[in-house]
Amino acid sequence: MADACGRDAAAEAAPRWTLMTRLDCPLCVSFETALMAWEAGRGHFRLDVVNVDSSPVLAARYGLRVPLLLVGDEEICAFRFRAERAAAALARVERPQSP
Repeated sequence: MADACGRDAAAEAAPRWTLMTRLDCPLCVSFETALMAWEAGRGHFRLDVVNVDSSPVLAARYGLRVPLLLVGDEEICAFRFRAERAAAALARVERPQSP
């Protein structure tokens, strides 16, 4: 359901995932395509795609280690999308926290 500003509350609450990429990176395109095919219909997370070359800090931190999928600061998989790792990460972030 959308709020007064048109934002989807479920999407806002979904875990944020980050895909670190760079331009002209065929491996990055393949990774994102596989990730989006896996995610289709799940709608359980929001994906930010970040070009590491957009910032000297990101370029220094990640260098040639792209594509790289993160949930928060946790590295899920690099170079090749791995559905089993993504599923395990999704299960961890969706698991209810005990009080």
